[in-house]
Amino acid sequence: MNDDRWLLNWLDEINNAATNATVLELGCGRGRDTKFLSTHGFQVVALDCRRESLYRCSHVRNALPVQADLATNLPFADHAFGAILASLSLHYFSWSITQSIMAEIKRVLDRRGMLLIRVNSTEDTNYGAGQGPQFEENYYRVGTQTKRFFDEASVHDLLSEFDLQAVQHQTIDRYGKDKNVWEAMAYQV
Repeated sequence: MNDDRWLLNWLDEINNAATNATVLELGCGRGRDTKFLSTHGFQVVALDCRRESLYRCSHVRNALPVQADLATNLPFADHAFGAILASLSLHYFSWSITQSIMAEIKRVLDRRGMLLIRVNSTEDTNYGAGQGPQFEENYYRVGTQTKRFFDEASVHDLLSEFDLQAVQHQTIDRYGKDKNVWEAMAYQV
């Protein structure tokens, strides 16, 4: 599946949830999703720890780049966002840090706000699943990075404090090879 338009499936839900048509994007990376959301009328608060990612997003209309590390407290007020997107950004951390990130997401997500995530699948062998030194279950050193890979049970664990609405396994074409991910949407409870 071509990955450039994956958010089309979620536009209605994002629109219904996004307070003042603003979406918080955690880990904006190359800005693909930032551009897509902007093109569809959303203001995007594009957060990333890397300056080069923020520079790319600074040229996107309706994007507000914010430099911050997901592993620390998010620099936003409680319940500030009706919709949060975290596409391929939650997989770099130990489980305890990942749980802390989820607590921060809950804190900044509005009541009944929507969270849309994509995370690496344990089937993502093209990008390191089951390869390299293992630090925790499904958490490996892959090249110079650490990466977590999720099975369906760990996706449910990750979203256990949310009202999970949808979870599905996807094979996408994002980096020139098939990439296996879990895509999930949940609401704040």
